[in-house]
Amino acid sequence: MATSLASRDGTQARMKARVSFKIPVSQFEVKDDNKQTSDTGTLPARLSSSTGDVNKPFRLPVASSDNAQSQDDELFQQVTQTPKGNRNMAAMMQSTVKKRESKINSLTLISSMKLKANRARTAAASSRINFINFLSSDPKMRKRTSATAFLPKLKTYKFFKRFPERQRIDLLMLTSHTHVDGNTAVFEQGDLGDTFYIVLHGFCDVLVQQGDKGRERVATVQPGEGFGELALHDENSKRNATVIASSGGADLMCVSKQVSQQ
Repeated sequence: MATSLASRDGTQARMKARVSFKIPVSQFEVKDDNKQTSDTGTLPARLSSSTGDVNKPFRLPVASSDNAQSQDDELFQQVTQTPKGNRNMAAMMQSTVKKRESKINSLTLISSMKLKANRARTAAASSRINFINFLSSDPKMRKRTSATAFLPKLKTYKFFKRFPERQRIDLLMLTSHTHVDGNTAVFEQGDLGDTFYIVLHGFCDVLVQQGDKGRERVATVQPGEGFGELALHDENSKRNATVIASSGGADLMCVSKQVSQQ
């Protein structure tokens, strides 16, 4: 019995000798409130320095509710009290996008309007060219169906409004076209007249002799308007003014006295 007790005591002594060693810690970081330090030592020493007592259980520090609330308040102030800063960034970007979209829409509308205007001018020029080609053709080769296609255009000319549709076609079958270069006289004051003219394209200036003062411009004939109509009504009528085509020239429809009397 004594032998077994002695043997047990020896075994316990050896076990205590084996476990009673110090645990080395090469890099054990101890966090302080203001700084971080690196130190070496034993685990009991580190626990003693950090907790104050080795026997007391070690607990991580927990932030109080007051500290958490103060951090939330500070973050809220940073977001809401930044003048014209982050809290307005989304509104500013949205406003910029709207302005760009508005500018793009305006440019698109302007481009569309310009495109429509160009198409209208092209269509008008094409219609005028076709009309001039028809008037320049041989009257004997013209077809009434072709003349009928130009009736809407004739309605814009004051001279043709007095005639019914059938007579408009008859006149159109017999009228002709002439081109007058710029700054060239269609006729001079005092000339005998036998033709009435309608301006299809360009302008014509009407000049009247004013004694020794020379000729004075009294009117400008625009497209769709006519001049020289007195020659269709009076025998041996003389021109009471000089008509000169503008600098760009003029295309004229010619209605002779013989045609108007038919």
